[in-house]
Amino acid sequence: MRGCFVLSVGLLVGMSVCAAGCSQVNSDGGVSADNADRPRAAGSIAWDQLRSGITPDVVLRLLGKPRDVEVEMVSTFWFYSDGGKDGAFVVFDTRPMTVRRWVRP
Repeated sequence: MRGCFVLSVGLLVGMSVCAAGCSQVNSDGGVSADNADRPRAAGSIAWDQLRSGITPDVVLRLLGKPRDVEVEMVSTFWFYSDGGKDGAFVVFDTRPMTVRRWVRP
């Protein structure tokens, strides 16, 4: 029984550590996280891994936190450059929140 208790505590501690450092996407398409607080430059390999239909959490792991987010009626834009819609961005369908298209840097 003691082994089960130690395993349970270990899992709980491991999940707590992950929860403290994992990124989360808000219901409005915004991003909140401890380890994704600043935008990072994503290389071409990360952009190559984007696919239609993937979730914001996957995009966050690949590209990092966007510089800016714009929520419209049916689309949510995550901008990865200062150029707005003239720069690099990812477009999500708002419902369900999945990637529709993107423009690479």
